[in-house]
Amino acid sequence: METYYISHGKLGFKLSKTAKTPTIESITSGGALEKKLIDECSSITIGSEILSVNNESFIGLSHTEATKKIKSFIERPIEITIKSMERVSPIRKITSEEMDK
Repeated sequence: METYYISHGKLGFKLSKTAKTPTIESITSGGALEKKLIDECSSITIGSEILSVNNESFIGLSHTEATKKIKSFIERPIEITIKSMERVSPIRKITSEEMDK
């Protein structure tokens, strides 16, 4: 679970219309969310679940409800808590010999 604060007007992602809970369907290339994910080396990807926005739970909301609620938050920055659906393996340090290969 990761929390991001996005100041840009457009958040830079689209929600899935078919998922049972608000889920990221696409991330806009060069958009606000993508920039945050890169800056923070995040594991958030397509398929990650939106848990809350500005401390309001999004769990179980339909696409329409979630989209309407997101659009109602006009003040920035906006706080978004996202749960990654992908497990990331731990980082393993490599030796200089392995780097040379």
